[in-house]
Amino acid sequence: SLVPTNTANTLGQIRIDHSQCPSRGNLYQIFVAPDSATENNAGGPQRTVYVGVSTDAKTGLPSFTFSDHKVFTNPTGSLGAKNGAGNIFPALATDDLGYLYAVWSDNSNIWFSSSSNQGAAWTAPVLVNSGATVGNANVFPWVAADANGHAVVVWLGDNMPGNSNDSSKLEQTCSNGTNSCWAKWSVYAAETVNGHSAAPAFAQYTASDHIIHYGTVSTGGLGGNANRNLADFFQVALDRQHRANISFADDHVHSPLCTSQSPGHCADNDPQSFREGVPYFTYQLRTNPHIVTSGVCAVAP
Repeated sequence: SLVPTNTANTLGQIRIDHSQCPSRGNLYQIFVAPDSATENNAGGPQRTVYVGVSTDAKTGLPSFTFSDHKVFTNPTGSLGAKNGAGNIFPALATDDLGYLYAVWSDNSNIWFSSSSNQGAAWTAPVLVNSGATVGNANVFPWVAADANGHAVVVWLGDNMPGNSNDSSKLEQTCSNGTNSCWAKWSVYAAETVNGHSAAPAFAQYTASDHIIHYGTVSTGGLGGNANRNLADFFQVALDRQHRANISFADDHVHSPLCTSQSPGHCADNDPQSFREGVPYFTYQLRTNPHIVTSGVCAVAP
């Protein structure tokens, strides 16, 4: 099993290396946990990001093993230590040359680290989001990768600071009785073509063409009182032209069921209107011209 075995883990994606490199078939599992069993027993936050690596899963034997490697531990007192590194969830991708990319959220910002030796060691985390998004609520990171160092990170971000679960900050009472002063959420994407360098450069875009949600966004699963309309419906994939394809949930308009579920409250800007998340899809129109498809495979540990 993955270690530390006595901690509460939050799992992200399982990834299999499909490259033509010696790392082909490696199995990777990203997760977050307290930094030690002692911290877990004391109710500590899930402040450490790990990746479990199996190099023998590809052998086809009835059992296989994992070696767990620490990606990053959020320092005591940081937002990552206060809010944890789940926010949900941590995410992982492998590119066509066997390089690995891990992303996570401290609820305020999105962080990125890479491994050039099959998960054994990781670069110092770099901030993905930029500009006006820095310091606001930024959650639900996902990542996809394909060509040499090409990775796209997507996430949900709002327009004001405060924890995504905090209604006292993100759902204040508006003077006009609407939700116009609530946090406004958009879908963001950031693309890099040198993802496995020590200092990858990201170009950030707003992927949604409208506000997709107002108010809080729950990162507590079924727990807590924050809004869960968007659930966990959010993904990104890269097509054969290396373009990002993004699916996400959206509840910016009221549900047709509002007449029965919230009688008298069916306006799009009414805080009491019944809403349901519905699927939306968008994709990148042009391929990044700086993508490099050839290169050297990730090295062995």
